[in-house]
Amino acid sequence: MCGVSQPTINRLLNGETENPPYIYELAKALETSAKYLKTGAKEESEKVPTEIKNSQEVRPMSHSFKEELYNHTVPVYGPTRGGFSDIIKFTKEHIVGTEEAPPALKNVDGGRGLLVVKDNMEPAFFKGARAWVHPFKPCTPENFCVIILKEGRNAILKRYMGETDNEIKLMTYKPEKHFSMKKSEIAEIYKVVGQSYD
Repeated sequence: MCGVSQPTINRLLNGETENPPYIYELAKALETSAKYLKTGAKEESEKVPTEIKNSQEVRPMSHSFKEELYNHTVPVYGPTRGGFSDIIKFTKEHIVGTEEAPPALKNVDGGRGLLVVKDNMEPAFFKGARAWVHPFKPCTPENFCVIILKEGRNAILKRYMGETDNEIKLMTYKPEKHFSMKKSEIAEIYKVVGQSYD
């Protein structure tokens, strides 16, 4: 409602941000004043600056807005258009579409879908499935996860089997194989919270 991402709001709520630059938009969204947000003191006469007042109207938290918030779309990442490679990266160039957020990603900022293009995770994930990725939930043993490699930022789908101080243990299904990757090779790791098919 105030034009910033959910992680930005989370940092504010956790006390990591003081005097945010979007204080007037936040005050307007909460139907209060910036002074009240800063000090707790109400001052009815405080005005929102003209540049904010004349910007895109902030809608009140109506039922229809809540419906929109809880039913947003999620980007789906796949191979680049026209390419022969099955490499997928979580970059703008690899977005192949958007879909309605699945239940596990309703009202989650940063959720993503990964188009499954290989058969190495069958029968858990078949080609054409979308593996839905949660940006904040940690992987726990025997979950499926999407790993972003530091080198090349490639995204791979595997089953997470645990970790040591220096490595994570993974599994692939076809052929069935257990292997380890050094944590130093991994940029990010995300929990898969569901899948869907056409």
